[in-house]
Amino acid sequence: MKKTVFFTTKKERYSLYLLAFGAAVFNAVLSLFSNYLTDIGLTAATVSVILLITRVWDFVNDPLAGSIIEKAKFKSGKYIPWLRFSTIFLPIFGIIMFAVPASLPVWVKIILTTFLFILYEAVFNFLDIPIFGIRLVTTNQVQERTDLASFIGLYSLLGLLIGSVLFPQVRTALGWGLTALIFGAFGLITMIWYPYIAKERFNIKSNDPSVKDMIRAVVKNKQLMIFYASLLICMSTNYLQVIGLFVSRYVFGNEQFMSLLLIAILVPSFLAAIFIPTLTKFMDKFTLFRASLLGFAITGVISYFIGYSNLTLVLVFSAIRGVFVGISALLAYSFTPDMVEWEHYTSGERSEAVSFSFQTFTAKAITALLSVTMMAILSVLGFVSGEGVTQTLPVVTGIWAMFTWIPSVGTMISLIGFQFYKIRDKKVQVMIRHNHGEIDRETAEAELVKLGGY
Repeated sequence: MKKTVFFTTKKERYSLYLLAFGAAVFNAVLSLFSNYLTDIGLTAATVSVILLITRVWDFVNDPLAGSIIEKAKFKSGKYIPWLRFSTIFLPIFGIIMFAVPASLPVWVKIILTTFLFILYEAVFNFLDIPIFGIRLVTTNQVQERTDLASFIGLYSLLGLLIGSVLFPQVRTALGWGLTALIFGAFGLITMIWYPYIAKERFNIKSNDPSVKDMIRAVVKNKQLMIFYASLLICMSTNYLQVIGLFVSRYVFGNEQFMSLLLIAILVPSFLAAIFIPTLTKFMDKFTLFRASLLGFAITGVISYFIGYSNLTLVLVFSAIRGVFVGISALLAYSFTPDMVEWEHYTSGERSEAVSFSFQTFTAKAITALLSVTMMAILSVLGFVSGEGVTQTLPVVTGIWAMFTWIPSVGTMISLIGFQFYKIRDKKVQVMIRHNHGEIDRETAEAELVKLGGY
């Protein structure tokens, strides 16, 4: 087994992982913003509209953030200045989102929550794009980039696990506002260190492209389009990510069951994810990614037919699904650096920040589609807003379907699209060496021919 050679220092890596951990602990609260909106008296249909409006804004916000990062010139680096800004202001704005009083008139609550959500998402881009993009400038090794992405995901998963387990206990005791304050303060304390420790080593000088040029470069990147179109289909039907509180409240009749359910899913996810850096030394990460998606799809269908009356079996199969969730979720956003290098090699164009802005846009589009369609489906089924209410059987059945077999359908459809994604690790490493001027074109072509061409 080949040992990974790290360009990044241990201090850099662990401060990066601490950032990911703290952000995930806080995001355990933010992922339940739609639940918060229904708890303060907004209907499911209204919440669906609010989420739709905020995501429409992202059509402008994401590419705009990417172009700003791409064109800005700072002495301290391409990504580090934005991380210094976002790690401070993101938790602050996130806390404010949960400070809207339930006693306000409905129209005021709608305007305030929509505005605050838009503001939060605007700042979020200047954390999310750099946190993924910085791998391109801190190291030029494919395996190190994969390891960094894996451990970022691993620590994020650990943070999500801890945050999700603690959340129901803290929220029921202190309410939404104080819970957001506590989790947000923790996120702030853990996130602020990395931007002052990280070092950008491999910035490639490029021309000053126009916004049109950057967008054109991304659209022309066929492998990026294929991958993220398939991922959008796969993940935008994976309601497992957002429906946990509803499942606990209305299927199993106990909000605090959410802690047990998430432990069953996330602990195996975390344990499986630990082995990703080792597994990717023996096999291409895309092969591992596809295998995990197939396993997730199969176990989702089995879970549906088992039903929700036997809690032991529910938890057992949730744990099995968690293994596949952990691998696929952690690998899902590790491919963009490969796409940047591939496009640079094949076309001579390199738009790092815009490519990562497309990644963040896809991720937020997935979250939006999950939240919007979930609330729309529940609204059609007759979901009743408010804390402590009882839902009808169609609502309960619909929640269970969204937790089990519906994600499997989307995943199987996406695997068709993923068949057309052709980028593989060994070829990318050759392209990186050429892109950074280590080998000439003729040598790179010869090595790629040995690997099957491109």
